[in-house]
Amino acid sequence: MDEGSTPAAAGGSAKPWGFWGVTAWGFVAFAAFLGTQIVVFFALVIASGGAALLGDRLHVDSEERVVVQEWLGAEALLTNGLYISLATIVGGLAGVAVLYAAVRRRFVVRDYLSLRWPRPRLLVLWTLAGAGFWVAFDTLALLLDRPMPQFMVDVYATAGSPALLFIALVLFAPLFEEALFRGFLFRGWSRSRMGVSGTIALTAALWAALHLQYDGFEVGGLFLYGALLGTARQHTGSLLVPLLLHALTNAVAFAQIAWSATGG
Repeated sequence: MDEGSTPAAAGGSAKPWGFWGVTAWGFVAFAAFLGTQIVVFFALVIASGGAALLGDRLHVDSEERVVVQEWLGAEALLTNGLYISLATIVGGLAGVAVLYAAVRRRFVVRDYLSLRWPRPRLLVLWTLAGAGFWVAFDTLALLLDRPMPQFMVDVYATAGSPALLFIALVLFAPLFEEALFRGFLFRGWSRSRMGVSGTIALTAALWAALHLQYDGFEVGGLFLYGALLGTARQHTGSLLVPLLLHALTNAVAFAQIAWSATGG
């Protein structure tokens, strides 16, 4: 189903922005997302008197393994669960606010971003497709004897409030990322010479590139999953489908980390 075949789906009678217009507004939204995260970074450093830049590091001397606290600089916060939680929530709100303001200037937000419920059957089918993807990916990781990503282990261990981290990762991260990639950018780029296939590939690549805290194996998996999310967006005509799939994926990943941290 191509939801773009009706005037309402295009945000009324107004013509959607072209490639460069969408790209410019997308850059502004991402700048707001990143800029507010930098503000949160310095706010935590100042509030802690610099202590936020200290962290635990494992030192191995012969057969002795000792964990000591030392100056890690930005690394200490970039793997700190409290910072990740606050930065994701505040940054997500800022990014979504820019996208909302940009769309609201000329279009009906609900129509332009395709915020409509799909047919239940399609939602079930795409949910199963998403689950099947991660079952296959995790099975491959298990066969390759790959450990759980250390970044997420460190983030959970330093979160302070697991509930706040859950809200950040399951609600705010998918909300901003899907509104930007499978919502705003998808709408404009798919109408350009890039076409739908090119848009699915480019948005998947950019989305995966946001997760460079992981290694190539995980980033590759995210690219493929991003392509699946883009395909779901196109075939259902609804942004809510990739949004729900993204949130569900993060919720399952969070549960896995929590289970591992508690010795499950």
